[in-house]
Amino acid sequence: MDLEELIEVHQLSEAVVSFCTANGLIDLLALDTHYVNHGTFTTLPGCTALIEDRLLDLLTVERLRGGRKAEPHQADATIYQVVDGAEMHRAIPPTALSTATVLPVAENPGLEQLTVLFGLSVRAFNVCENAGLYTLSQIRDFALEHGGFKMLRNCGAKTQMELSDLLVRSAATGYAPDRTAHPDGAASPDRMEAICSAQYLKLSTQARNVLQGQIGHPTADAIIRFFMRQGRKMPKLPGAGSKVMRELRAMRENTMTALTDRSVEWPDDSDPRAELLRWALIHQVDPDILPYLQHSDGRYSLFRFLERYIGMAWNGSKLNVYRTQLLNHGSALTLETIAAKVGLTRERVRQLMVNMDHTVLAQLSFVSDLPGVHEHYPELVNADRCMVVDVELVRTLNAREGTCCSPLLVAYIAVLLNHPRLQLGKWTEMFDRTTLSKELDHTHPLLMEREWVEELKSAASLAIQVIEARRSTPERRPLAEILVVGDKAPSHQIVSLLCTILPLRYPEIFIEDGCICLPANAKRSQEDMLEEVLAGLDEPSHVTRIQEVWSTRFLGRPITVEGIRSVVVRNKSLFFSIGRESTYGLRRWENERHDLRSGTIRDIVEGLLQASSAPLHLEDLVEDVQKFRPGTYLGSVKLNLQMEASGRFVFLPGGFVGLAGRSYDRIPDPPAGVPGSLMRASVLRQFVGQHRSRLEEHIAQRCSATPKRIERVIDAAITAGRIQLDPEGLIQQGQAETEDHGPWMGELPFEW
Repeated sequence: MDLEELIEVHQLSEAVVSFCTANGLIDLLALDTHYVNHGTFTTLPGCTALIEDRLLDLLTVERLRGGRKAEPHQADATIYQVVDGAEMHRAIPPTALSTATVLPVAENPGLEQLTVLFGLSVRAFNVCENAGLYTLSQIRDFALEHGGFKMLRNCGAKTQMELSDLLVRSAATGYAPDRTAHPDGAASPDRMEAICSAQYLKLSTQARNVLQGQIGHPTADAIIRFFMRQGRKMPKLPGAGSKVMRELRAMRENTMTALTDRSVEWPDDSDPRAELLRWALIHQVDPDILPYLQHSDGRYSLFRFLERYIGMAWNGSKLNVYRTQLLNHGSALTLETIAAKVGLTRERVRQLMVNMDHTVLAQLSFVSDLPGVHEHYPELVNADRCMVVDVELVRTLNAREGTCCSPLLVAYIAVLLNHPRLQLGKWTEMFDRTTLSKELDHTHPLLMEREWVEELKSAASLAIQVIEARRSTPERRPLAEILVVGDKAPSHQIVSLLCTILPLRYPEIFIEDGCICLPANAKRSQEDMLEEVLAGLDEPSHVTRIQEVWSTRFLGRPITVEGIRSVVVRNKSLFFSIGRESTYGLRRWENERHDLRSGTIRDIVEGLLQASSAPLHLEDLVEDVQKFRPGTYLGSVKLNLQMEASGRFVFLPGGFVGLAGRSYDRIPDPPAGVPGSLMRASVLRQFVGQHRSRLEEHIAQRCSATPKRIERVIDAAITAGRIQLDPEGLIQQGQAETEDHGPWMGELPFEW
């Protein structure tokens, strides 16, 4: 085969073609001869590691083909005898292609034969011998049972890689112990297409885009050629982040392993279980555990199969942590409990749990391809925009299949069966990171549409504000009204879902007829209780009366007189006191009732003086004070102001009172008084037998005093005994006139 044919069949790059032309390697025989003689191409000028790896790929493929012709760009099955990159080429003894044939299949080669055939190193030989692995089948069985060679004593990373390469190379060259291999050791095109397609569908959208940018249309031919060119380590690709590269490397490893596994034949359509066996081969599921999946009558026991599969295939600290959590049907295990079971620290378990969802879904992604799984588990296939995996559903599945799977495992399977429409939601992200929310993530997993996540979170936040608000009394509110934002009403599906999940997160509430019933969540304050007592009394009341009503209304919350006073003092915006009488009322009454004013007499007088630009006469002040304190009189007001220790008030001539800190430009004229001559005994005797009002009229006609002043003068005379009134208000004979006329002879205002 000349260089032009090699270019067409293997799609050699310009760099490789230029290197071959410059060094005279113009056909396949020249390439093979140089490699047989020198064992490498790096001794030639212009050879890089990438060029040598590409040429070694070419020689290996042609050697396994046995020199047969292949059409350019065609998926010839014999070309894809899968080999694991350049690491394999260096271990295969060079053989002239002119006589190359596929190696004969041995029954079950031992360690000595493996050393001859595949160049098994002394280190790997000793590790296998010490572990009791004397044949290829024993090495393969150990790898299948333990998921690799990490459990081998004294087996380092390099030896693990060598033994893994040994299994790949032996399967690729026809060594398939205990099974019947494909006649020419090659993978059939149907098998390659099924395996590559299944692995490709597991990739994320970002990983698919990167892969398509490298190979174009993702056919089995293009995928395998791409992975063979990249080699085992697979360098970073343009536009691919670390997460995408991990996906692509995992896909390469899974694809190569599945293609080189010759332990099971590719089933034909005559086998009634052909579809299920193909699924197992594509996803590298041990066929020996398939009886756990499907009964003889065709029924599926998926969770019984998963319980067996997870217990056998999941090894390593990370998967052990996940297995412990998924196969526990009770409440969620704490980090300390898991750490004690798997032999790790609590912090390490916490770190591993961060990526649990992504890892478990990737490990169990083969379930979505299981033939007929949607028909066997209709309860997990949901057409709604959201789904809650409740305890009853998990209990039913476990009882039916005899398993102890956790709700979280059921949720993962539901995600896979509804992929890509539904995704796993988090109670801790929607509500908070309390212990209850973390528990719900495991006991009642939540699935929802990707486009619905933000809308549901916004609605939940509105409900949370109402639920967590402090309430001293129970409330009942329509849930739909709570979720209204501006003019936008919530959808019926949002309201229906919240009716399901809110009582799970807040067990103390319940929803009835679309209304959320909220219990009191705060101890009722003494301020609220005192406000209720005063509102019931509906008037300013003495503290003893308040205490009496309190004790009958709130039997379990007694309070002392001093406690009531303390509540009033602490909350002056809610309550007021009247003078020093320990009489209290509600502050809002001052705005509602015109005859009510809080504070002492001095406070009332100070308020009146502040509202006036001129000093006020004492009589006018008394008249205004009596509107709010009916029992007071002029003498008590005057004495009260005179005893003010802080000196807030100043007494001015003519009976006026002003504020000490204010200067006044003028003092008004004093009000007219009642002359003493009008209250002589001789005048009073004229009205004996007449009504008091006739005396008031007589005095008003003869002086300019106000009716209030006249009334006050007559009251003073009655108090002094100079006038006596009968029950009907008629004036009787008073005391006899003495020589000492007293103040009645003067012109000064009465009682001043």
